[in-house]
Amino acid sequence: MKDYSFQCYFRQRWTDERLKFKIHNITEVTLNNLFLSLIWKPNTYFLNGQRSHQHNIPRPNLFVRIRNDGGVYLSRRYVTIEDGRALLPYYHVCG
Repeated sequence: MKDYSFQCYFRQRWTDERLKFKIHNITEVTLNNLFLSLIWKPNTYFLNGQRSHQHNIPRPNLFVRIRNDGGVYLSRRYVTIEDGRALLPYYHVCG
């Protein structure tokens, strides 16, 4: 079975108490990809993934939104290559 690839928008939400803020009339801020290197992120991976990379053409395809209560929303566009053998149990083979 050959490998297969797919593109997806991978979105995550979590709360980081350290990112709470109080600014009058502002409930959330949207930040660029440079900010992402400064905060904690979950170590998420694709099961059976062989290679994955973030879509970066013409620039990193992601955004980070932080709410005043410390809620974080991260959206990234990924391309991943998966091992096709992981799908074998789902195919019925006629003999």
